[in-house]
Amino acid sequence: MMYVDIPDSVTSIGDYAFESCGFLREVTIPASVTSIGAAPFKCCYELDHVEIDSDNPAYCLVGGNLYDIGMSTLIESLSGGSFSIPDTVRRIGASAFSYGGTPNSRTLTIPNTVVSIGEFAFSGTQMSSVILPNSVTSISDGMFQNCKYLKSVKLGNRVTEIGDWAFGWCSELTSISIPSTVRRIGKGAFNECTKLAHVKKDTSIAGTGAEMSDDYLSSTGEVPDSSDAYIGESAFKKCRSLAFVDIPESVTDIGDEAFNGCSSLESITIPGSVTSIGTKAFVDCSRMRRLDIPASVTHIGNTAFGYYYLDYSSSPQNYGYHQVDTFYVVGSSGSVAMDYAKDNDFSFIDHDSIKPGDADDDGEITLMDVTDIQYYLSSMKTNVNNDEKLMSADVDKNGWLEVIDATFIQRYVAELDIPYDIG
Repeated sequence: MMYVDIPDSVTSIGDYAFESCGFLREVTIPASVTSIGAAPFKCCYELDHVEIDSDNPAYCLVGGNLYDIGMSTLIESLSGGSFSIPDTVRRIGASAFSYGGTPNSRTLTIPNTVVSIGEFAFSGTQMSSVILPNSVTSISDGMFQNCKYLKSVKLGNRVTEIGDWAFGWCSELTSISIPSTVRRIGKGAFNECTKLAHVKKDTSIAGTGAEMSDDYLSSTGEVPDSSDAYIGESAFKKCRSLAFVDIPESVTDIGDEAFNGCSSLESITIPGSVTSIGTKAFVDCSRMRRLDIPASVTHIGNTAFGYYYLDYSSSPQNYGYHQVDTFYVVGSSGSVAMDYAKDNDFSFIDHDSIKPGDADDDGEITLMDVTDIQYYLSSMKTNVNNDEKLMSADVDKNGWLEVIDATFIQRYVAELDIPYDIG
């Protein structure tokens, strides 16, 4: 089918009506058509001419792009090249750019007149950066899915949710700023964003008020009513470059496999708002050696943390789940964290026995604690000689006793700023 002349008897064209008609070249739409669904010509890569009857009361073509008659809704980009979205547009339809439109543009700036963007609107396009206005409050499902050249994203400061698979498989995405208003990160939202290393607060937002590292999941400032706040299933799965996450106080649930395969993740702070940690939530986080579980957590799924996976192809004799060596669970006595440690044969350390920075457990934080850590790292006789002291010396809580821990204590003694609580 190369040419389609839609008869006058037709009044409606459905969603994706001509999707993947690979030989379609020309389409004529009569005045009788008063309803057109989402992206009717998606993936019609040979389409080079669409004509709408000039008497059509509902739709128009401008610059080769399909709009409603008032140009308030961009239904589908058919131009095959880059263009600027007009400031009359308030809505961008589902899969609007999946045909072409802006795939070769390096940067897309969406005007602040736009308030709604449909699912998969930019899926598979080749843009390298995008700036969303403050008027857009929701990142819809699959909006930027499989944008393999996308490196940076600037979200508006009123976004409340990031939909399922919104940035899934954006393999070049290295950082993203997420505003404090976000209360839901959906299933697979950043799945296999393998270069994503930094999830940052948006410092342009007034009233965030958080004094913390710039590398974190969301600001802990003024968050709206967020009783349903959660991090969805597989949200950051296989983000292999992600090294640091600080979950905000609004989150109550961490979904199944939320951080599965985040092999660079050494530490994570779970706030007292969290009540549930899903199955395999932190499995295959092979650099993580400890996890602090607050007393608020009442459910921990199977193999939630402390395990890594060997597949059959890499290890046919030993494939399956294996425990991470010297993994510690830190929690409260009598808690589900203690039960999880016992059931999985992990070492358990009571919160109350840890005194951050007091490596020698003498009740004071001095340069002697620094010396003891240095002795420990040099395999010399030291007062850091049991699990509780090791946990106290591990200031950054990454499960590894390192020179940086001694440096943090030195800075504390010198009354300099450090990003962790000591004392």
